Amino acid sequence: MNIIFSVSADAAGTVYSGLALPAQAQKCSASKPWSCKWLLSCDAAASCKRFFPGEMSGREKCLVLLNSAETEQQVELSVQLQSPGSWGAIIFGVMTINKCLRILVLLVVCAVMVQGANPFLSFLQRPTSAVKKQAVAGSTPVSYQGSAFLMGYYAGVTQALLEKKVLVPGVTPTAGLSGGAYTLTLAQLGWNGTDILSFWRAIVREGKTHLAHGAVGRLNALSVWALQEALPQDLSNVYSRMRIAVSQLDGSKTTLNNSASWIIDSWQGRDDLIANLLGTSYLPCYSGPTTYTIFRNQPVLDGAFGNGFKQMCPDGNTTNCIKVASWHVGPLGSATCDKRCGSDRLAAKCAVPERTAINTVLHKNDQFVDRWLLSEVQLRCPEADWKGMDPYPFPYYVPQASTLPDIYPGRFNPLPAWPPGSNTTLLACQWQNFAMAPPLDRMDDFFEMTYDLGYRDALAWHAAQQQ
Repeated sequence: MNIIFSVSADAAGTVYSGLALPAQAQKCSASKPWSCKWLLSCDAAASCKRFFPGEMSGREKCLVLLNSAETEQQVELSVQLQSPGSWGAIIFGVMTINKCLRILVLLVVCAVMVQGANPFLSFLQRPTSAVKKQAVAGSTPVSYQGSAFLMGYYAGVTQALLEKKVLVPGVTPTAGLSGGAYTLTLAQLGWNGTDILSFWRAIVREGKTHLAHGAVGRLNALSVWALQEALPQDLSNVYSRMRIAVSQLDGSKTTLNNSASWIIDSWQGRDDLIANLLGTSYLPCYSGPTTYTIFRNQPVLDGAFGNGFKQMCPDGNTTNCIKVASWHVGPLGSATCDKRCGSDRLAAKCAVPERTAINTVLHKNDQFVDRWLLSEVQLRCPEADWKGMDPYPFPYYVPQASTLPDIYPGRFNPLPAWPPGSNTTLLACQWQNFAMAPPLDRMDDFFEMTYDLGYRDALAWHAAQQQ
């Protein structure tokens, strides 16, 4: 008989039509939903069992073992869709001449998302076909820069993007560094913007309670506590959809300059992910009592020292990537900020010296840490005690606007009033100053203010895309 099945799958590989499948066969590889390989055995009772799940890339192959009481046939499908971000349905015919076939053969096809056209399956692109290429909600990559204490802004942006299904946990490719990496990691786990804001509130509250002498030099201790509490054992959404940037240092030098861009997109487990998050947010002598930290036996710093959007967006495609920055203030950061803010502000000039040359080749450091010349300066904190000596001055950040962000403070809405309820609008330099010197006596108000602006900015950006 000639049996034709029409099977379709959404981006998570969980929605099928035209064929009812047992629960075991309803998902593709948990580690990479867009790329999967199955070997399924279907017995006479129509009970499917999964064997040998794995991962493939490029042109995908799905192996299906068709098994009935009298016949057994293995079918290999080679599938390549036209463009990234598209998911397809496949119509496949199975011919069998066994007249004694007593059950309906189950056919499972894994939807794949890869680039390029495949002549072998060119019929999929015919206008008359029942299969049409469709845009999938949340398929456009999202990337967040660092935040320092402006993390509430990213929480607000995240809430708006979730509501508009621009950011879909488990589907949207995401990349971030520092506070942006924390935020997007939690978003991939299904946290909404207010949940993420509560995460940051808890860290600040814990710091106030247990760090009577201040959090400088001990921020990572707070982060470890918060991440251990927040991250579940099942991190499959993060493993499959997240990229985290760190800055790798040259162990043969006694300087923190010339760090290399290092993008991590796979982890050995929960502890490895936590170590990555601690590395991407490590500010010398601020996050911990040392000038740098260690991740995978490599010296690293905050991802902002060696990475921009071009490094974080998949394949360096910054055009097809939603870019969000919390520090960059666009034209508001003019030279006039000097006169209005005063020289005592950390961000008095509304700008800082910026790194323009990014090193994309990782340093080949000796496997033995004690052989690094860099280790000689690891304990030189605080800066005041070692002024004029290596590794000072600290390196410059890669500018958040090295590639112009899509969403940032001041683009769609004016900066908010501060204090709340006043008629005094924040200056750009004041907003940037809050990144490293937040109002510790009014942190709840500060979080609400930054969250609200991020939320309104993201909604305004989304509305602009619909025009």
